[in-house]
Amino acid sequence: MLLPPRVTRLLGTLRLHAPSFRSLSLSRRAWRLVSQIALFLVLFPPLLQWTIAYLVGGDVRLLPEDLQGAKNLLIVTAHPDDECLFFAPSILGVLDRNRGVHGSLISISTGNNYGIGDLRKKELVGSCTALQIDPARCLALDHPDLQDNPTKWWDTALLQTVVQEYIDKWNIDAIITFDEGGVSGHINHRAVSAAVR
Repeated sequence: MLLPPRVTRLLGTLRLHAPSFRSLSLSRRAWRLVSQIALFLVLFPPLLQWTIAYLVGGDVRLLPEDLQGAKNLLIVTAHPDDECLFFAPSILGVLDRNRGVHGSLISISTGNNYGIGDLRKKELVGSCTALQIDPARCLALDHPDLQDNPTKWWDTALLQTVVQEYIDKWNIDAIITFDEGGVSGHINHRAVSAAVR
């Protein structure tokens, strides 16, 4: 195939000015050093992080002060599945670090907004088992005025009464629940947060 003269001249010029592969290549020793440094930079940070997490991860002092001395922990959620969606690492962290802590969980509603409350109650028991919470202390409540509804703010005084009943029943000394934003902004989550604070 014949190339136009302009292209042939351009390619010839490029060949004359292009550095040869030999001049760009590093010596075998230099490549070994570069590869060892690269390997170190890739492997060292995760290994260091894993080592630190392994050595100090179980230290109870990493917990917030209020949870360090807790004996009876109550997790208060709005719906079944909130415990695993939003609180599983916290629950496991507290219960793993404090072997003497008894975990309890109440879900204020059965999560029946879509008509699957019975299924969600069963799933809650399985979730509690996986989270090391005794199923006898894992309840999905079904109060007529506290039903799953993404448009209704639950009555704060009623929520406080319901939660206080379980605080007294189980001698609770620490509670984990939603922040003021309800983690996801759900109105029922925010109502639980407002009542428990």
